[in-house]
Amino acid sequence: RAKAFSRSRSGGPWLACSSCGASGVPLRRCPLTRELLLCSEACYCASADAHFALLRVCFCGCTVSQRLPLSQWEDCAYRERHTAGSAQWEALAVATPQPEMV
Repeated sequence: RAKAFSRSRSGGPWLACSSCGASGVPLRRCPLTRELLLCSEACYCASADAHFALLRVCFCGCTVSQRLPLSQWEDCAYRERHTAGSAQWEALAVATPQPEMV
């Protein structure tokens, strides 16, 4: 977050790879932690220790033996463009059900 925040204040992009700092490339976000953004398999491999530590924090210290493959991570393309498509809005509606408004 510190990398992304410092870039945004200096006029750079908000989203950058958590491992290598690359921006302007397709990013994927871990659906379990919702914190880690990665751009490639190389960064996925390089971030293993940090990702396991983050997963332990998210799961209250439980031991985590494996990570979801990068192919199952969420695409961040709509976050990079600051727009969401109908599929993202539907996923959000399913994830956060609201009582019907009358």
